[in-house]
Amino acid sequence: MAIAKSSQQALPNSTFPPGGVVEQEVNVSRGPGQFQVYPCMVAFDDRTFVGPPSVVKFLMQMRADSAKAFGALVADLKSARDSADPKIFLTNRAQEVKRTSKGRSGEEPYRYLEIVASGLSSSGNTALDRKTITDQVSALQAQQEMLIKHSTFARRK
Repeated sequence: MAIAKSSQQALPNSTFPPGGVVEQEVNVSRGPGQFQVYPCMVAFDDRTFVGPPSVVKFLMQMRADSAKAFGALVADLKSARDSADPKIFLTNRAQEVKRTSKGRSGEEPYRYLEIVASGLSSSGNTALDRKTITDQVSALQAQQEMLIKHSTFARRK
């Protein structure tokens, strides 16, 4: 996979020759840098692909894992929204998730819960707070549905 459809940055040439490399500028917390993209698979709108089946399998597993994680966040947010004090619920749940998911590389779902909690009012229990949580639930569900909808590919002939 090399270029996302929604990419904001136009590349000078969107055709990848065999063995081609695309260099991209990035700004990260440590300062500006570069990374190189080595296309190893191409997925088409008709859900066919060209490339190693192992890459597709990895992509599908990654999408399934992400969809599952979004589902867990949705459940936590719905529970928070329906609780007596959503802000405290989210803060406590984030701490619990942080403790139980220790050691899992690259996974920090507790950060999402902390961010939502920090965006709530000081009381954390207003109609606007509940709407904020409902909006987050809707956004996550839309992402989850997209991951599930686009989770199958067939080798292009």
